[in-house]
Amino acid sequence: MKYLISTLVATLTITSCSTLQTMPVAQKDILQPSDFRNNPQLIESVMVQYQNKQSIIVKVPKGEQIPLDLVVNTSLFELKTKGNTIVTKQDIYMSISQQDILLSANANLWCQAYDYSCVKKIFSLGNGDIAMALSANESGPLASIAIIESK
Repeated sequence: MKYLISTLVATLTITSCSTLQTMPVAQKDILQPSDFRNNPQLIESVMVQYQNKQSIIVKVPKGEQIPLDLVVNTSLFELKTKGNTIVTKQDIYMSISQQDILLSANANLWCQAYDYSCVKKIFSLGNGDIAMALSANESGPLASIAIIESK
């Protein structure tokens, strides 16, 4: 039998979108993950560009599969997972520089990656919930975390 020990639900709140900016980018200046897979030497030229304080624009196209290793290490618990994959559901553009990381859905309208309210606006994200639960049965304890978007 499963016994629910505790459940915590936190609703993500939205604040003002203060970092929204227009910055059109020429398609020829946009790199994609496949560019790096097809030309490993490209990493060196991109690093020079970064060291020269130039922005690097990368488009992660819809459907791109990105390996994910998740590590959480606190004084309370440690979590290590390997072999997961994130699959993008829409195009994501990133402008990476020594000063900041900007995100865009169209390579024209950008915002700071840390500004969740702005990211929510440009990617048309709904409100979200984070649900965490700890339960137990004959096999032992089970922790679960769900991040769910509701439009």
